[in-house]
Amino acid sequence: MHIAPLTFNRQLEDSASFLIDRQNPNDHGWGLNIEKGYQASSIVNTAEAIFAINRSGIEFDPSKVIDFLKDSIIEHPKNRGDHLRYYTFGLLGLLESGVDKNESFILDIAHDIEEREINGLGWADSKEERNPRIWPTFQVLWLLTRVYGSEYVKTKHYECLSSILSVGKSNNYKWSFEVGGKESLAATSYILILLSELFPESPDTLQCHAHVVSMLHDAIDTHKPMELEAIDGTDWHHYAYCWAMKAIQYRATIDSYTASVKGLKYIAGLFQRGKGYIEPGKPFCNVRSIFNNILAISAVKERFDPIQYINLENKMGSKDAGVIPKSIFLSYSYRKNDKELVEGLKKILESVGYTVITGEKNPLGSLSKSILSKISESEMFVIVMTRRDQKENEKYTTSSWLLEEKGAALALCKPTLMFIEEGVDKNDIGGLQGDDQWLPFTRNNFSSVVADAITMLSK
Repeated sequence: MHIAPLTFNRQLEDSASFLIDRQNPNDHGWGLNIEKGYQASSIVNTAEAIFAINRSGIEFDPSKVIDFLKDSIIEHPKNRGDHLRYYTFGLLGLLESGVDKNESFILDIAHDIEEREINGLGWADSKEERNPRIWPTFQVLWLLTRVYGSEYVKTKHYECLSSILSVGKSNNYKWSFEVGGKESLAATSYILILLSELFPESPDTLQCHAHVVSMLHDAIDTHKPMELEAIDGTDWHHYAYCWAMKAIQYRATIDSYTASVKGLKYIAGLFQRGKGYIEPGKPFCNVRSIFNNILAISAVKERFDPIQYINLENKMGSKDAGVIPKSIFLSYSYRKNDKELVEGLKKILESVGYTVITGEKNPLGSLSKSILSKISESEMFVIVMTRRDQKENEKYTTSSWLLEEKGAALALCKPTLMFIEEGVDKNDIGGLQGDDQWLPFTRNNFSSVVADAITMLSK
C-alpha cells in the first residue's frame, strides 16, 4: 500500500468535516450512526465527535455542544440509566470543548464521579454493580488526571492504583476487564496509559509497555483488533488496537515503531474518502470508529510523523539492499560550534577508510525521505548529541532532529554509536541503546573520546 505524504492529516480533516456535516441540527449533539439520518444524540458519541474534530485542526465553535452536554449530564442518568459513562464522557466532552477544568460544573461532576468508587478499589459502570472493572476505572482516573493533575490522583487513589497493579503483576503484567477474566489487549492498554502518565519511569510501566507492544502485534496479525465487553446497558466495542497504539507511544523502542507501522497501515485500509474510518470488518462508518482511529493516529503524531513510520516500514522491508560497505551516517547539529567540533571526527573516520554520509545538505530539514534513504544506505550510524537549551533541572536538551535520526537508525536496525555531551538529559534520549554504545564527552576531552571510539570501531 502506497501512502503519500500528508495522507493522515487529510484523512483527519475529511473525517472531521463529515462529523461536522452530520451534527444533529436539533440538539447539536451526535448519535452513533451518522451515515443516514440522525440517530438520537448521546453524551458518549458527542464527546467522541468533539475529540476527533479537535485533533483535525479544523475550526469549530463548540458553544452549542457545551449546552447539549451540560443538559444531558443531568438528563441522561434520569432517562437512560445512571451509568458512569455519561459522567466520564460528559466530562471528556466538556474539557475537549474548552470548558475550564476549574469551572464549578466540572469540579462538581468530578466530585460526583469520585464518590462512586467501590471500597477504594475502582469503579463500575452502574451503582448497583459492586465489583470494580478496568474500563470504567480507567475512564475515571484518566479524566481525574486531566482535572486535578497526576500528583492528586497518585495520592488520593493510591489504594486503587496499588490494587490494579497487584492484579496485573500476578498475571505477567496483563489485565482483563474484570478480575479473573480473559487477558485483554484493551484492558492492558488502558492500564499502560495510566502508568505512563502517573509512573513513567517505573519498571512496572516498562514491563507493561513490552507486553502491550507484543499483544498489539498479535492482535493485528491474527485479525483480532476489536474486543467486546458486556457492560450494564450495552455491549461495549473496545478498539483494542487503537488504544494500544496510543499507549505504546510513551516510549520509543524498535518494537513499538514496527507495531505502530503495522497499526497505521491497518487504519489506512479502513478509511473511506468523504466519510472517515469504518469499523473493522463492517462496511459502515460511525462516530465510534472515527473517534477511536483518530485517537490512535493523533497519539502517533504527538511522538512521530506517521508518514515517517510508513517510510521506515518500507525501508525496513529491504534494509540490506543497497548498503554501502564500510559507510557511516554521521548525525550531528549544524550549529557553528557543533560543526567545528565534529569536523575532526569526520576527517578521522575518513582517514581510516570509512565513507562518511551526512544529512547536512538536506534541503527539507527534519526526517525527509532523503535522510531516511541515506541512513538506510549506511552500514553504521554515529551520532554526536550536543547541548541545545538548558532545562529547569539544569540539564540540557539536544536537537530534536538528532533524536528523529537516531530513532530512524534504530528502527532500521543499524549498529549505533552515540557521543553524548556532558549535561545532556539522558531522559530525553530514550532507552533503546545499551550503555556500551554511549560515549560521554566534554568539549575538552572530545579528541581522546574519539580516539577510543576509532579503536572500538576497528575491532
